[in-house]
Amino acid sequence: MKNNKDFSNQNLQNKDFSGQDLSGADFSGANLRGADFRGANLKDANFEGAILHGANFEGAILIGAILAELILEGLILGMLI
Repeated sequence: MKNNKDFSNQNLQNKDFSGQDLSGADFSGANLRGADFRGANLKDANFEGAILHGANFEGAILIGAILAELILEGLILGMLI
């Protein structure tokens, strides 16, 4: 059975993940252009190789998140935890 937090290699442009509990989610290789992660719990999430142009992470919890080999143009971070 596929993990419901496995978003790897998917096209998730402009997806609204705001306020969601996505702890441990796998976003590796995903296209997350313009995605909204404001206030989301992203503890231990994997963003390795993800495209994050214009994504919004204001107020997101990124403790332990894997942020390697990202494409970050226009990324909005604001206040993070």
